[in-house]
Amino acid sequence: ALLQGTRLNSSPTEFTMSNFKGLAATAIDLKKGAMVAGESASSAKVKIQGLTIHAKPNVPITKVISNGVEYDHKIAVITLATEIRTPGGNQKTSAPIYTAEAPRTIEVPVYVRSNLIQNCHTSMTRMDLCNTVGSGVDPKNTSQCKPQDQCFAKGSFFKSECKPTYAGCAKGTVNPITGGQTCPTGSTTTETGAFKQTFQISCGKKCSYPITNILKFYTCMQCQNDD
Repeated sequence: ALLQGTRLNSSPTEFTMSNFKGLAATAIDLKKGAMVAGESASSAKVKIQGLTIHAKPNVPITKVISNGVEYDHKIAVITLATEIRTPGGNQKTSAPIYTAEAPRTIEVPVYVRSNLIQNCHTSMTRMDLCNTVGSGVDPKNTSQCKPQDQCFAKGSFFKSECKPTYAGCAKGTVNPITGGQTCPTGSTTTETGAFKQTFQISCGKKCSYPITNILKFYTCMQCQNDD
């Protein structure tokens, strides 16, 4: 029910799960920037860094008829990124800091009409299970999954950014195939990981300020039909 009415795009999009229960004593709006467990912004132990949803790529779209209405049957990929508050994490000032955790991802079969999620398909069929790994049911052996595509790696790269800007910020890498921080035409850019760290830079005697370094890693994949 929390996903009903949510737009399902091909690329990750920030969204809100309204009146979400399970992480706190009371219901909250689970979204980017939300503080978990009903704590104040100054003392929250968990902060939502991002909550995105998108349609899983390279999955065959099937049509489903329910109560006389036709839907697209797709796989929704939901990614939740969180930051954990560490009391006294700053060694110089003993002030608390937030440390990013590895994002968590789940996949949910959904019924879609006009790009909006109408319902979740909670009972996964053999086709659902095969689709979540990017394959389909083998018509010669319906108890097995058969890959639908041949995929090829088209290089990888990572980006680095410091906030505020810092000359000593780690440098990113380029994709050797394109010579830049891009993927070749026809391939899909997939974020495979992210890392964030905060450190102190001296600005004089008894003076320092924090620098946050954000690293994002990408892989390029190109798939073609396996006939």
